Amino acid sequence: MIFSKLKMFADKQVIALANNRTGHTVVLANQIDLGESQKGYRVTRALKRNIGMGIDIPLQGSINQLSAGVVLIVNFILDTSPDNATWTTIMSSKAIVGVGGQLNVDTLPEGTDRYIRMKIYYIISAGNGANKTITITSAIGTPQRTPVGAI
Repeated sequence: MIFSKLKMFADKQVIALANNRTGHTVVLANQIDLGESQKGYRVTRALKRNIGMGIDIPLQGSINQLSAGVVLIVNFILDTSPDNATWTTIMSSKAIVGVGGQLNVDTLPEGTDRYIRMKIYYIISAGNGANKTITITSAIGTPQRTPVGAI
C-alpha cells in the first residue's frame, strides 16, 4: 500500500500508556481536512463531502511496536466532523491484540464530513508499570482500481 503524508492519521506515533487496566481513548496526531464543499454547475446547494461513496478507499492501521511485557487490546475508531469541533463516530474496528496487529478496512464507511480523524481505544490486560508505550501507524490508503478490460 502506498501512503501519502497528507492522508496519514499517525506515522509511527508513540503513545504513552496509562498505568492501569481501565479503558483509555487517545486521538491520533493528524486529522484530514477534505476541504470545503463545492457547488456544481447549476446546483443550488453544496455537494456533500462523503468519500465513503464511490470507489473503494481502504483504511489501514497497525501496531508497530509495544513495550516488553505488555498485552494490549486496541480498537481503531474513525470520527468525522463538519466543523472541526463536534465529532461523530462512523466506524469502530474489532479488537486488535499485540504487535503486528492490523486494521484493514477495504472501504471507508459512508457519512464522512469535511474533517476526519482516527483515535484508538485501548485496554492493558497485562504488564502494568510505568514508561510503557505503543507505536501506531494509520492512514487512508490508495484506491485500488481495476484496469479496464481486466474483468
